[in-house]
Amino acid sequence: MDYKYLDMDEYKRKAHFEYFNSFDYPYVGLTANVDITI
Repeated sequence: MDYKYLDMDEYKRKAHFEYFNSFDYPYVGLTANVDITI
């Protein structure tokens, strides 16, 4: 696996990263019931 260095000063989603990185648990989950009957 290769890793890529991100220049945080040029990263377009820096504000998003900083927002979620400030959380104790920076993960999001979603569950939904979906009716697939025809």
